[in-house]
Amino acid sequence: MCLLSVSVAASEPHCLNSFSVKPDASTVDDRDCQDQCASLFATRCRQSFYKWLCVAQGLPECYIPNTDSFTCQIDTNPSAYNYSYGSCGCSGAYPPCSRNEAHATRLDWITAFRALSHKKGVVVARGKQALWTENPDRWRYENGMLQGGGCLNNSWFVGVFCGAHLSVTPPARGDVLPLCSSAAKVENPDTPYPACRVLCAQVLNECKKVFSTTEGAAAYASVFDCFKARGKGTTLDNCTYELGPENRATGVAELHTGWTVASASWSRVLFDVEFADPPVVFLGIPKDTQPFYTPSVRLVTKTSFEVKLYRNNCGLD
Repeated sequence: MCLLSVSVAASEPHCLNSFSVKPDASTVDDRDCQDQCASLFATRCRQSFYKWLCVAQGLPECYIPNTDSFTCQIDTNPSAYNYSYGSCGCSGAYPPCSRNEAHATRLDWITAFRALSHKKGVVVARGKQALWTENPDRWRYENGMLQGGGCLNNSWFVGVFCGAHLSVTPPARGDVLPLCSSAAKVENPDTPYPACRVLCAQVLNECKKVFSTTEGAAAYASVFDCFKARGKGTTLDNCTYELGPENRATGVAELHTGWTVASASWSRVLFDVEFADPPVVFLGIPKDTQPFYTPSVRLVTKTSFEVKLYRNNCGLD
């Protein structure tokens, strides 16, 4: 247990996989989180023993994963009270999470927490800290884990925040593009300028066509990458424009596609948008994958799902 605790404490932030948790966030917001994460890690949090937590606490509008894929999950079968941690015990290999660890990984357990809202009680963390099921935003001191039936036989203790290993895939957002209707001269950014608007639209449409080809996708990282490259040395050097996602056409249904790296362990995949209802998830793997694996999905919500690969159909754990 002690070795696990030291490993978690010494975890470093995985800045390249950081992303924004703001509503309607774009890739620009994600990149801001990645840049801010790297900056904090190199400056204010450089000497901190809890480097990952230091960065995560400093960027509340960003999700900051760590290099150990450590997170907190809710164990709904608390073990006996653990005096070392001042909390109900966990059934897995990791010890109970601290309040700060739970707060930093909120995105990974908030759906499960809300599913407990019909129960009256608390989910506890180290140091006799707890969240009441009716309020996931306010931590309180909980001193009843040794009273009555304690953690094992008291329905008041509905769960405990426990350490877990879970890989989180950043949202596969569509890349932001220049909003050409607002393109203007650098010296007069508040007034759209016809020459800037026209050339912006021409280069953007050209890059959309180029990026739709195999050669174009190999030459450029994104449509916007193409736009920046092909606009260099033109009138666009003297133009400014806002960035944003393209407007989606309204319809009765929509299809979002993407890819992710799956393994023999459960990993969470985040959607690039929040759906009105949990969507239907279709999965496929290359036919030439050897040995052949069967993908399985669980915990589909409006914002994410979990996936795991199996080499046989004997059952799920």
